[in-house]
Amino acid sequence: MRIGLLAALLALALPARPSYAAATWDTTGNQFVAFCAANSEQKELCLFYVKGLWGGAIAFYPLACLPAGVDHSQLLEIGLKKIRENPEISHLEARQTLLAAWMKTFPCPKAGAK
Repeated sequence: MRIGLLAALLALALPARPSYAAATWDTTGNQFVAFCAANSEQKELCLFYVKGLWGGAIAFYPLACLPAGVDHSQLLEIGLKKIRENPEISHLEARQTLLAAWMKTFPCPKAGAK
């Protein structure tokens, strides 16, 4: 009886779970903006995408130098703004556009500069 009840509860719970076509490595800027605007749960997934992209980028090369206090939500908003305001590049991969936006917004000092 317990197994039957558990199976029935599981059957009811599974369809309620949302399905996402999450942002992937080759997601375009257009797709990324649309995905992030869909609802708050998907925007949260976009935030995780940004966290992973930023973490991976700085692990290999300091592409941008963030001032203290800048968080991943700000990085997401900077990237979304770049894509929305530049439709001529919105067909490019979102990761390229996000990284370029962060590099432009938070450039690192040039070596030897005082």
